[in-house]
Amino acid sequence: MTAECLKTLVRRLSGLSGIFQSFEHISTEYATINLLNAWSEYCGDLLVYSYNGGFITTTGTPVAPRPPKSKEQIAQELRARFGRGRGSWHPSWHSPDQFRNFARHLSLQNQRELVAAMGSNINPVVDVRVLRNFFAHKGQNTYQQVCDKFGPVKPVQYVQDYIGAARRWENWIFNFSTTAVATLE
Repeated sequence: MTAECLKTLVRRLSGLSGIFQSFEHISTEYATINLLNAWSEYCGDLLVYSYNGGFITTTGTPVAPRPPKSKEQIAQELRARFGRGRGSWHPSWHSPDQFRNFARHLSLQNQRELVAAMGSNINPVVDVRVLRNFFAHKGQNTYQQVCDKFGPVKPVQYVQDYIGAARRWENWIFNFSTTAVATLE
């Protein structure tokens, strides 16, 4: 199952690379939004897989099986615990802080390894989330969040800028992939 989660993530990230490479304004926005969606799906699937157990991590740690729960069942449990009084709250699977809280609440046997990987300094989720929110909800407030995080930039140009020999989005994809591999240990 973990291998399937990783294969799905890699397939989605590869597809987004082609969209980012088009350099079209709307394509960059679309790809950034979907980059966060792909990462969020992976994180949610990883929590479910880890909860259900029945595997040995790549470092040899056995994770005992439990009576299986679906992603929706786990989301309902998390909504009851964390979403009280917030209307249509849904888990932000991709948030390192929420991921840590979810792993703790679900008593994941491999939570230490998962939380360490998700909280690593190469995980670009915070940067991607700020830009995704601007692209999905354009307005003064979301642009101000972009400026607070990155300074006064043109968001699409920021995504396409080079960092060394690679574009920023290429670094994001590489770092998400590296973080995902680290969650398997």
